[in-house]
Amino acid sequence: MDFLWHRVSKEEREEIKQEAKAIMDRFVNALERAGISDIAEEGFLERESFERDEMHTEKRREEEKDRGKRENGFRDLMFQNAKKVKDGFIVAEKKKW
Repeated sequence: MDFLWHRVSKEEREEIKQEAKAIMDRFVNALERAGISDIAEEGFLERESFERDEMHTEKRREEEKDRGKRENGFRDLMFQNAKKVKDGFIVAEKKKW
């Protein structure tokens, strides 16, 4: 089979479908041999809790507050480390590497 781009004929489409089906069948057989077939039949995951608990949301709020405090000093630090700053922007070298 040629892997360069070309229009795919009906015969090639059928061949591709058959190859894809053979690959999927081999994969399913490998899952069955590994003892995973019963898990693969279901397409979803069962969970005990479907909603976030209060502890999780409280922790998330605290993390967001901390992140805001850290980001306030970030801009100043970046400007201190920059070689050249003009009108609140870092001026970078262009094509000098």
